[in-house]
Amino acid sequence: MPAMPKVAIVSYGMSDMAIPLIKHLAERNEHLELSLFLVYAQNKKKEGIVNFHSVKVNNGFVPDNRLEEILGAEILDYVGGRFKIAIFVYHNLRFRSFRNLLLSLRLAIRLRGFGLIHINGVDGTLLQLLPFLEFKNWITTVHDFNPHSGEDHHSSARLERFLLSRAKRIVIQNLADYSNIETHYPGLFRKTVFIPFGYLDIYKAFLPRHAATETRCDILFFGRISKYKGLEYFLDALEILEEKGLNPEVIIGGSGSYDFGIDRIKNTDNIRYINKYIDNSELAQLIHQAKVVVCPYLDATQSGVLMTAFAFGKPVVATSVGSFKDVISNGVNGLLVSPKAAAPLAAALETLLRHPEMQNEMSRNIQNYVKLDHYDWGCITGKLLSLYEGLTGKIKMQPGTLTSAKAP
Repeated sequence: MPAMPKVAIVSYGMSDMAIPLIKHLAERNEHLELSLFLVYAQNKKKEGIVNFHSVKVNNGFVPDNRLEEILGAEILDYVGGRFKIAIFVYHNLRFRSFRNLLLSLRLAIRLRGFGLIHINGVDGTLLQLLPFLEFKNWITTVHDFNPHSGEDHHSSARLERFLLSRAKRIVIQNLADYSNIETHYPGLFRKTVFIPFGYLDIYKAFLPRHAATETRCDILFFGRISKYKGLEYFLDALEILEEKGLNPEVIIGGSGSYDFGIDRIKNTDNIRYINKYIDNSELAQLIHQAKVVVCPYLDATQSGVLMTAFAFGKPVVATSVGSFKDVISNGVNGLLVSPKAAAPLAAALETLLRHPEMQNEMSRNIQNYVKLDHYDWGCITGKLLSLYEGLTGKIKMQPGTLTSAKAP
């Protein structure tokens, strides 16, 4: 039997997605040697579930004996020693930096020992790194093929298109982007596969073993505060609910400076606005003690918020955009409404608030992956292992592993 290849997953941020992915990959194929490289910069040491912005570290590889200080016991317990983790820190995020170029060379030297490299996310320093790996097998996962409304980063989009043209395979995580590439980018589409990500169960690692079960709020919005999140329409929907005699306890939590109508909630007793970066333990408690999660987005691709809420078994009311309409089966694990419209959003929230038995049924469906075969980690890792095997020809597929990596 051929030697098993060493696989490196190099993640630029996105740690809340990368760590569960590689954990489930390791559980699926115990003979595969996996390593995760989490890449940061001195001016960007807070991303996803990893936050070490107050920890002083040198550029380059962080010593292994400092991993617990940076990652925390919860993440390391979740990983359980199933794979190796390395943290690499750049000087900054600039491509035109000689200091970063030397750091890229240092990272490339370590990566040359791997038979397959899987890039997760995008960063300008990739333009320095990849020429050192020109003859290696590498694939890339794209999270947002097009920028969100109000967040048009044209330079990042151009960089991503260039990197995609160089990759051996492209992994797309939502069907809207997959269809867009099929229609408008036939050259890229020939090497594109659809492989989503599953429930982000890593956040449950931060929930205390005997966490309080009493309800903390009826409706929870969490995540970065930004224009495309549609919070204005959520406030309009809450006013409609108030007119109908409902005053649900609401928490809006997340960092960001976008003003979605903050003056409207300053003197309300039932709406709490937590405008800050919410650490993992507090976030886990907020989701655990909420009845319903709301995502009134104007546009979306895939959603880490949705898959985090599902990890806690929470029904989600969301607009029918991006992957929400792919993952949410209306009336089964949540409710879908039209975007940019307060009335249907209010009606959906009212339905769930007045019918707790529906909330419970949806929660059971979420936990049982009802109608969600493509978003089960077993299915996801099977597709990814099949992709790895196609590139290397050396990964022995275990019984039950899927052999198709095409869109459903």
